[in-house]
Amino acid sequence: MIITMTLNPALDKTLVLAEFHPGMVNRVKSIRRDAGGKGLLVSKSIEALGGESVAISIVGGATGQYIRGQLDEMGIQNDLVEVNTETRTNLKIIDNLKKTYTEINEPGAPVHQMVVDEAVYALESHVRKGDAVVLAGSLPEGCKMETYAEIIQYLKDLGARAYLDCDGEAFKLGVAAKPHLIKPNKYELAELCGCDPEDDIACLQEAKRLVAGGVGNVLLSLGSYGAIYVGENFCLRAQGLKVPVIGRSGAGDAMTAAMVLGEEKGMPPEERLRYAIASASAKIMVAGTQPPERETVEELLPKVVVTDMKG
Repeated sequence: MIITMTLNPALDKTLVLAEFHPGMVNRVKSIRRDAGGKGLLVSKSIEALGGESVAISIVGGATGQYIRGQLDEMGIQNDLVEVNTETRTNLKIIDNLKKTYTEINEPGAPVHQMVVDEAVYALESHVRKGDAVVLAGSLPEGCKMETYAEIIQYLKDLGARAYLDCDGEAFKLGVAAKPHLIKPNKYELAELCGCDPEDDIACLQEAKRLVAGGVGNVLLSLGSYGAIYVGENFCLRAQGLKVPVIGRSGAGDAMTAAMVLGEEKGMPPEERLRYAIASASAKIMVAGTQPPERETVEELLPKVVVTDMKG
């Protein structure tokens, strides 16, 4: 079973404008609303790719009910902890003329640690030995920074696999707990390790160092340039694909979804990486934070070039 945890979810509202004029009145051409937050986006992508997951999160108010309704409509099993505060809304602004993508993300209302503990209890009620658990996104205000690290240790003791995708102090502490896989971008890796984010060789060496130090795997996202995937017995590089860019947000979550789903299916590392790149590329071809289309992923798979960098 695959389980995702999103402790700071959001409603992603995407506005498309003919041209965005800061400081002036702007007319919206189209709008869409999507259940958001990194873990929920992973669950949505897993469902779109033909897999199944259980989404665990904390929701509140009318926004929270909208998120619940969308997950139910998509057929995604969920276990949501309800609170009295309104779930945050993240705004995405697409300027069709300048081809720019602007994100304005709310921090989210503070959450008492007891609420977080309830969500962790929900996770513990679902997870079993051999399961895969994706811990993704920011922690809400009021949540202790050690939360992900403590969950990772619990999962390791149980015999489940932890996939971590976050940043800042929560990421640093989570990495120290040595999860099965981490998925930083080069800036998050640089902040963690103190290397130059523009130095590809240094980033690669740091990824190898993390694996040698006990982290199971590192999936280093390089944006449009693809990704590097490092494990104990492999070191792979995939080139990015040139595709029409419509909605960038959520591409990394589609990559994570394909990676964990590919591992569940028993794909070898090279095929998992190819699947991850194709899924991320397919995601940016659709608007908002809706998941990638499965047919597009299948079309892109043969185009992904993976190179063995081991040595």
